[in-house]
Amino acid sequence: MFVRSGQSWTQQAELKSGETTTDEFGYSVAVVGATAIIGAYYTGPQHADAANVFVNSGGIWSVQAKLTAADSAAYANFGYSVAIYRSSVVIGAPVHGSNGGAYVFVNA
Repeated sequence: MFVRSGQSWTQQAELKSGETTTDEFGYSVAVVGATAIIGAYYTGPQHADAANVFVNSGGIWSVQAKLTAADSAAYANFGYSVAIYRSSVVIGAPVHGSNGGAYVFVNA
């Protein structure tokens, strides 16, 4: 994560998934305010697809949630695309089923 101060950009944090090195963490990213969602679609058969929600508090970014599909399947590519709007998150899984899928999560 980088923050801008005047005309300069400074690295504030490096966000990591803590999962395998083949999980494609960071393939998709969306940021709104102090919340970032980072997709990690796994390219292997264990279907570890996920999206991590990070929240910034006082310059410290921490994981608030790890989102997964309730009906996850191998090679669905859940986390291939992500979007965030207010308290809602949409996560794409373009290879899920025969037509792909999109999952909506709401932080109540």
